[in-house]
Amino acid sequence: MRDRKYKLTDDTIMVDGHILHRIESVRDFSDVKAGDKGGYLESEYNLSHEGNCWVYDNAMAYDESRVYDDAVLRDKAIICAKAHAHDKSVLYGQSVVSGHAIIEGRSSVYGHSNVNAHAILYDACRVYDYATVSGHSILRDNVRVSGHATVTEDAHVIGNTSITDHAIISGRSEVSGSIRIGGHVKILGRSVVSGNGCLSGNDVYNSCVVRDYDKDLNSGVIRVKSKDLNCEVINNNEVLDNCIITGQADCFDTEEFIRVFDTPFFRQFIKKH
Repeated sequence: MRDRKYKLTDDTIMVDGHILHRIESVRDFSDVKAGDKGGYLESEYNLSHEGNCWVYDNAMAYDESRVYDDAVLRDKAIICAKAHAHDKSVLYGQSVVSGHAIIEGRSSVYGHSNVNAHAILYDACRVYDYATVSGHSILRDNVRVSGHATVTEDAHVIGNTSITDHAIISGRSEVSGSIRIGGHVKILGRSVVSGNGCLSGNDVYNSCVVRDYDKDLNSGVIRVKSKDLNCEVINNNEVLDNCIITGQADCFDTEEFIRVFDTPFFRQFIKKH
């Protein structure tokens, strides 16, 4: 380990029964100069002496939480319980990271957001505003969770996906691609949602598969919607109004449908109708 880079001062506060000490740098590193005051720690376990990690302003790290590598806390951000922030992750605003949550890569948590339980943020994910990420959920790549949105349970969200407004992603759902999910949409169960586009409104997708769809972003109509167990809507089909797809149904585009179902019986059926 390199020389110590900070010390605990006698400037203390009490938070949830924990005595926290304001820290003071004892050497120069990154943008921190010797003598600079930082935020609050319960003990030196909370902040590594290695790397460029630092707790700025009135941010706090306590319990068995760890801040290391080049991770930083700013403003009034809090990390507590057994949560970890490392790599080049950033926590700021009045965000709270707790439980066994892990924030890594270049991920950031800010605003009034909350990441807790066993949630993990990889790569360059962002959680902000009043959003919550919890359970055993995993965010990877460039996912953005904002507004009052919630990602919880065992949900996996990957790619350039944006979860916003009051949307909820839960269960063992998998969401990927460059999709935007907003409004009061709920993705539940074992749903798989992928591709590019937008889901909004008050729709509930429970154990559905929705992929490779196209939605007019200027329209209030969701052009592809599956609403029952183990359904699939693929390519550029339109399922509108009050339609319901049930059971093990698949929806194909016209060419694919003809290729699969082009039989003498089918041709005779078409002639009659």
